[in-house]
Amino acid sequence: MSGALLTLAAVPPLRALAVACLALGCAEPPVSPPRLAVRVDVGSEPTGPPISPRLFGANAIWIDGGQGLVRRGTGEPDPATIEAVKALGVALIRFPGGTLSHAYRFMDGIGPMAGRKPGHDVFQNRAVESDYGFDEFMRCAALAGAEPIVCLNWKTGSPAESAAFVAYANARPEDATPLGMDAGGRDFGTAGDWARRRAENGRAEPYGVKLIEVGNETNLRRFGETVADYARGYRAHAEAVRRVDPSARLFAPGNLEMGTPGMKEEKTPGALPWNDTLLREAGALLDGLALHYYATERGAEGGAAKLLLEPARLEAAVMELRERAAAFRPAGAPPLGIAITEYGTFFRAEGDAGFTAENASPRTALFQASVLLAAARLGIDAACLHALLLEKPANDDLAGGVYFGMLRRERPGAPIERAPIALVFPEARRALAGAVPVGVRLSGDRLAAGVEPVDAFASRDPATGETRVVLVARAAVDSVALDVGGEGVGSATLTLVAADSLDAREARREERPLEVGADGRVRIVLPPAAFAVVRLRAR
Repeated sequence: MSGALLTLAAVPPLRALAVACLALGCAEPPVSPPRLAVRVDVGSEPTGPPISPRLFGANAIWIDGGQGLVRRGTGEPDPATIEAVKALGVALIRFPGGTLSHAYRFMDGIGPMAGRKPGHDVFQNRAVESDYGFDEFMRCAALAGAEPIVCLNWKTGSPAESAAFVAYANARPEDATPLGMDAGGRDFGTAGDWARRRAENGRAEPYGVKLIEVGNETNLRRFGETVADYARGYRAHAEAVRRVDPSARLFAPGNLEMGTPGMKEEKTPGALPWNDTLLREAGALLDGLALHYYATERGAEGGAAKLLLEPARLEAAVMELRERAAAFRPAGAPPLGIAITEYGTFFRAEGDAGFTAENASPRTALFQASVLLAAARLGIDAACLHALLLEKPANDDLAGGVYFGMLRRERPGAPIERAPIALVFPEARRALAGAVPVGVRLSGDRLAAGVEPVDAFASRDPATGETRVVLVARAAVDSVALDVGGEGVGSATLTLVAADSLDAREARREERPLEVGADGRVRIVLPPAAFAVVRLRAR
C-alpha cells in the first residue's frame, strides 16, 4: 500500500498533549457536544521495531488456587479457566503477584501436596493452601501460551532464597554454584540441588524464566524502605541471582514521578529522587525499572476526558524517565528497560468503602486500551494488567471481585464472567503483537488545543502487508466521524467493541466489511464508548 510518508515525528509531541490535558484540568466536554470529524492518515515507513507480545500480560495472584486457575487441593489446571485465559491472548503472566510476593516462600509450594506448608495472604492476614505453587503456575502458563515473569520476595526473603528460586526455575543438576545462607542460618545448598528437586517434582528441563523483578513497590512510603536500604538489598539479591543465571533480565521497582497518590519521588526529607539514586547505586546490576500505573479519579459523571487522557501523561513521564536514566547507565550498557508490571484503576466508593463496579466498566476498558497503545508507542519491554482472574471469596474487602480482573467468578466453580476489557484485550493483541508500527497523523476537530478526540495507533503486519489502525474514543462525545486510509487501499474491515455508555456493565463486539471510496479511504462513525480496529488491505 502506498501513501504519503508520515512518521511519528509528524505527530504533535506527546508532551504537548499532556500539557494540554493539564491546562484543561482534563475538563469534561460539554453535555451535548456536536459530532466531531477527524481525518486519519497512515504512513508507509516503519517507525520502530515490531511490537512485543510481552505488552499483553496480566497478573495472576497465587492465593486460592490462583483464583481458580487450578482446582483446589489438587493443583490440577481447571480446563474451563485455562480456555478462557487462552481466548484472551494473554502472552505474559506475572507470579506470585505484587504485594503478595512480600510473604511468598516458593519452597513451601513445591513437591507433593501433602508435604507443602500453608502460605500467607498478606491482604487478609490468613493462612492459605499452597496448591498453586510455582510448578502449577508454569503448567498453567504453558497451557495458556504465556511466558512467565516472576517477582521475588525482597521483603521477607533473602538473597540466598531468591537465588534458590531462580535455580529451581532455571538451573541444571550439575551446577555446583553455592547459594549461601539466610539470616536464620538456613543453608540453601547449590543451584544443582534445586534443579534436582525440580526434576523430582516432574520437570527435568529448566523452565528458562527470563524476566525477574526484585521486590514489589519498594518505592512506596507505606512499606517503610528508604532508597538506600532498597539499593543495598537489590544489589545483594541481584548478585546472588546472576551467579545462578547471568542471562536473566532483572527489574527493580521505579517511580513514574507523575503525582500518583502514594508513589512519592522522595522517601525521606532531603533524599535524592528514587530512580536517580537507585540507578546510581545499583545501575550496573539493573536491566530495567518496573513501574506501576493506576488511575484513581474516574472523571465527572457523564464524561471521561480526565481518565482517558491520562495515558498521554504516562508517555510523557516514561520519556522523561528514560532521558534522566541515560545519565546513570554504565558505559557500554544498553538503554534502561521499562516494564509496567501493574496497571489499572482504583475507583473506590465514598468513605473508602471498597472498590466499585466502575473498575470493570467500558470507561476503564478504554483507559486500559490507551495504556496498551502508550506502551506500544514507547516500545517498552512488558506490561501486565492488574488482574487476570479474581474470585469473590478471596477478596471480600474488594467489593466482590467486580473490579480489576478481565475474568471473574462469584465463587469457586461458578461460571466465568467477562469484563468489557476481556473483549478489547484480545482485539488489541491481534492488531498489534508482532506488527511493525507506522506513522499516523490526525487532523480535524479536537476536544481542545492539542487534544485529539481519539487515541490512534497504526501498524503493519510484515507477513501480509495488512495495515491496522487502532482507535480508542477519548471522550463521551455524541460520536466521532472518521475518515481513515490513504492511496492503494483495496478492501477494509472494521472490528468494533462498543457499549451503550461508559459505565455500562457489558460491551458488544461486531465485525463487518467497510466500503472503500474511489480515493482509497474508508469512513466510519465511532460511537462514544468504543474501541475499534480498521484493517486496510492493498489492491
